[in-house]
Amino acid sequence: VGNNSGASRVSGAVVEKYSFFYLPGDFEVTKSILTVTANNKTKEYGNENPTLTYLFTGWVKGIEEIDVPPTIFTTVDKSTPAGTHNGAISFLGGEDNNFTFKFEPASFSISKAKLDVVADNQTKVFGEENPILTYSCIGWKNNDNISDLLVQPIAGTLIGKATKVGKYSDAITVSGGFDENYEFSYVSSDLKVTKASLVVVAESKAKCFDGKVFGGKNNVTYSGFVNGEDRSVL
Repeated sequence: VGNNSGASRVSGAVVEKYSFFYLPGDFEVTKSILTVTANNKTKEYGNENPTLTYLFTGWVKGIEEIDVPPTIFTTVDKSTPAGTHNGAISFLGGEDNNFTFKFEPASFSISKAKLDVVADNQTKVFGEENPILTYSCIGWKNNDNISDLLVQPIAGTLIGKATKVGKYSDAITVSGGFDENYEFSYVSSDLKVTKASLVVVAESKAKCFDGKVFGGKNNVTYSGFVNGEDRSVL
């Protein structure tokens, strides 16, 4: 590439009436266009970037190397939100004596990270109000926490004060969460209803040596019934 002075020459003409005086001309070689195309990349939110790559098109036969390769870079990092970021992979620099670079940027697609939302097992006594239902989240990225979610999941159950004693598998469910960076996976848990305590008090009695009991029949009193129940349910 360059202005090659005197590189173009004329010679060889013969005419009876003329003598020829030849003057050389210049031959200018311009740079060829070499297209540098970045490859599209994909990763999950919060992960490290994969290696950025690119390819060349437009090599001239016999020349497939350049003096100073361009530097490929991206504006995407671990904290970049999920989504498709067009033109996020591009180039800087690059120099060659024979080529002019034409850069073609690429997109960076970031998928949502998986967040497991696991309901915590709970226990309660028959007839009492439900305990506060809680859950744990597994899979946070970038030191995120529950307060960073756009919509927080909610734990719920069909168990109530009147639910009979027993262990109810998957009775506590979690649902309703949403966030631009996380895909939710919900795991249910168990709720165990235990027996309530019923206090039975026998009335004090006195008797004589002959075994006769004073005060009528032996009676008991109960305390601890729930849900409006009484001794008739026993």
